Amino acid sequence: MKVYLVCVLDDKHYRDPDFYFFKTAFEAHKWIIDSLVSITEESMEEVTSNLDYRNVDGSDDQIMRIDYSYGDGEFYVNTIHEIEIKDGDYLCIYHHAYDGVGFYVEKIGTLEECKNHMLDSTAKMANDYDIDITNDDIFEVNSFDSCIDDDYQWHMNNIIQFKVDKLENKEAESEEPNNNAHKYSDEVYKELKSMYEPLPMYSCSLSHVETSLEEVIKDIDASPKHEIFKNLCNCHGIAPSTVEYLYESIWGKPKDKTVGYFLEKKSIN
Repeated sequence: MKVYLVCVLDDKHYRDPDFYFFKTAFEAHKWIIDSLVSITEESMEEVTSNLDYRNVDGSDDQIMRIDYSYGDGEFYVNTIHEIEIKDGDYLCIYHHAYDGVGFYVEKIGTLEECKNHMLDSTAKMANDYDIDITNDDIFEVNSFDSCIDDDYQWHMNNIIQFKVDKLENKEAESEEPNNNAHKYSDEVYKELKSMYEPLPMYSCSLSHVETSLEEVIKDIDASPKHEIFKNLCNCHGIAPSTVEYLYESIWGKPKDKTVGYFLEKKSIN
């Protein structure tokens, strides 16, 4: 099944990344923003206005990266990875810090396969960086993680297990879904996303449609509402002027309306 893995690392706990699984990229993205608001105790507006979207330093399955800095040099790095996985599978995930931060999903399989990969990967890194494996201060291998200090940064592997019943679903946990992270419902972004995929300015690929999901969300949220309305109508093959005319024929014209799509007939005195 396709799921979305969120990897999180802050500026203090280089050996303690957090991992979460979501059903959709939208849920993952929304959870990251809500989490940052809760952790930093800053307003939603403050957080969303200072998010740094840049899809760099990650494995090929990484579709989004969100960096956030606040306070006195404090920061969080959040990455979203689109992976195919089965219930009960294990993952071996490599990350490095703090000569930059990057997460790489290197192996998905059985526990034995992931442990063997971690051992091989750690041994290779020790050889590459000429690490003394007898020195516990710079070389450490445990049952589910490993760490190497190359004198510039740390290189770590973590083995975690995926369980379907552990999927995060914030919307299902609340009777009133928290849509504060976005201006519109998820359905709006899902429908309009197809408009952006063919455009080279977003560097989208048909095989990885969520590669630039953050760009799509940011662009839609920054667009005037009447443009979003027009685009939604076009997606459904309906002229916006037709929808507007039918709506106002029944409920009347909104008092604060400033933009319209059908020409009003002016009475001739």
